[in-house]
Amino acid sequence: MRHVAILLAAWAFLLPTTVTSAGGVCAPPVGYELLAAGSSMGGIGGTGRAVSRSGGIGGTGRANDTAGAGGIGGTGIVGTITGFASICVNGLEVHYDADVPVSENSRPANTRGLAIGQIVAVEAGQSARGLEARRIAVLHALEGPVTRSIDQHDQFEVMGVAVVPGHERARDQARSLKTGDWVQVDGHLVSSNSVLASRVARIEATSEASVSGRADPIRQRIGGVAVDRAASGELTVRGIWDGQKLVIRASHPAPGTAWTQRPTQVVIETRVQQRAGNAIRTGRADVDAALANQRELGGDDRLSAGTLIRVTARLDDSGKLHPLRIERAPRDDAAKGKTESRGRVDEEDRVAKEAGKAQEKLEKERERTERNDRETIERSSRSERIDRVERPDRVDHSGRRDR
Repeated sequence: MRHVAILLAAWAFLLPTTVTSAGGVCAPPVGYELLAAGSSMGGIGGTGRAVSRSGGIGGTGRANDTAGAGGIGGTGIVGTITGFASICVNGLEVHYDADVPVSENSRPANTRGLAIGQIVAVEAGQSARGLEARRIAVLHALEGPVTRSIDQHDQFEVMGVAVVPGHERARDQARSLKTGDWVQVDGHLVSSNSVLASRVARIEATSEASVSGRADPIRQRIGGVAVDRAASGELTVRGIWDGQKLVIRASHPAPGTAWTQRPTQVVIETRVQQRAGNAIRTGRADVDAALANQRELGGDDRLSAGTLIRVTARLDDSGKLHPLRIERAPRDDAAKGKTESRGRVDEEDRVAKEAGKAQEKLEKERERTERNDRETIERSSRSERIDRVERPDRVDHSGRRDR
């Protein structure tokens, strides 16, 4: 497992932990490099330059001046929350109201549970404010018991899946975990059985564990977790962890693959998991198909395993992606030397701490709201008990009951 930890550590700096910038405009989570851009018909040129009428988004949340394919009136976004004001996902600023429908791994939730580092699927439309969320789905990679606590390589396991925290805050969260504790892990699966975590949060144990990710029907796993039966597609499942596998009780298509209202464009963040020749496997089958159609990218060594990529695409009625832009986050270059690498790590830690402060503020506000709600319920409950109090029966020593 040590080589997995070392490899994942080299990717950790790619985790988007940027907070919102001044003016409420979201800074791009990482410095994406354009690999290819094409026309609104879905073709990709090999030049790396945007072709006119591309319909590209450009990281601002606004359609560019040459936008085709209907702009971004209906937009599907899958990516990591990197800041708040509205929410920042994939460098896009998405506004939302407190009553917007929210779910977490297929269960109803609310906006108070949104947190930096979570992977979300957002269905958004245009409003006077810009992009406006119609619904938000949080996709926890793992939600269940710790099956091995953190080791000297800063790695632990949840339901048998190796988890490597991607920044200092996540490592701090993981160090206090013990085998048997329950956690939520947000992040991307970067191999068949390893998650690079953007967020780690301790939760109370529940009757059901859950996982959200791509199914491997041959190895009988979903998101790296062993399950009791073969499945296919991108799924969110809930069930009972029996110590060896997840016994599935409920299964749903993962939000962001099955859209409630079909968007005209999507912006999807995922990671390359495997590379075999020109074949590329990511966390999503639809992205794999989109990349397979781009012959220029088949031999591109910039799409090696572990690379974080962002695909902006037109979505047709059959659910097929027609790429408009394909971008990747830069990989660490060991040749640049330890000094620059150390500076990169220090900067990531600084940004992570800032994101942590923002998250702690949100969590305190949420705890205060929940405490007020509990106190209101307890006061109401006490009042009802007082109203219902009856004088108890008295029993004498002879056993005769007196009223």
